[in-house]
Amino acid sequence: MKSMPEPANGDGRQFVDKQNKLKITGSGINNVLEETAYDSAMRLVPKGTKTDTLAQGKDGTANDITLRWTEGRTAKWYRVMLIQTKDDPDGHFISVYAEYPKVNAKKCEADVLTAIKSLKSTGKGIN
Repeated sequence: MKSMPEPANGDGRQFVDKQNKLKITGSGINNVLEETAYDSAMRLVPKGTKTDTLAQGKDGTANDITLRWTEGRTAKWYRVMLIQTKDDPDGHFISVYAEYPKVNAKKCEADVLTAIKSLKSTGKGIN
């Protein structure tokens, strides 16, 4: 996959596989609304869209969730986690978003699952 230029705000990076038309983006945002990861994820999904909840936090909370849905001929995946530390008790979100044409599902899903499973915080919170 090819790494795209860093966005102007310095948050995240997109990777593109032009052959399979796969795009994977990792980013983070402040938890300014103090919402759950589930609430944050559902803002990305268009209303009325059938959404599969593939995983939801090990402790049964809504602070780590993976969703999958389709829009037209495009498959979309989104994992978002709420990260809280003693330096950042309100927390912040980190996320992986992926999309690809449904016809390329077999070629793309292994890459998407690797990206989604590898999401973790490497920082100590928001400065």
